[in-house]
Amino acid sequence: MKAEEQTKRRVGKPPTVKPEAPNLVSTWRAIVTRSDSLTEALETLNAALDMKLTHSRITEWEREGKAPSARVVNYMLATVVPALLLEQGISEAKALELAGKVRVPGV
Repeated sequence: MKAEEQTKRRVGKPPTVKPEAPNLVSTWRAIVTRSDSLTEALETLNAALDMKLTHSRITEWEREGKAPSARVVNYMLATVVPALLLEQGISEAKALELAGKVRVPGV
């Protein structure tokens, strides 16, 4: 393919991913990017879990090429479950109580 025919991608901008069906990672991304960029959300996740995850890893999980670790799943569940419950009109206290019951054990 000729150089002028190639489409240029903006460096540093994560691609938009369209998973086959909504999943935990795509829902997490949608929720955390309402108020922050994915870069900021990843910085928070990485700091909380002492990891070095990248945009490409999130994309890979969204496309279901690989699966996140149980630690990451629990982190994402702690964000996603309360947010979804709050959207349904459940009180914040009840949403947090219910979210605390949804986690991968042993982590």
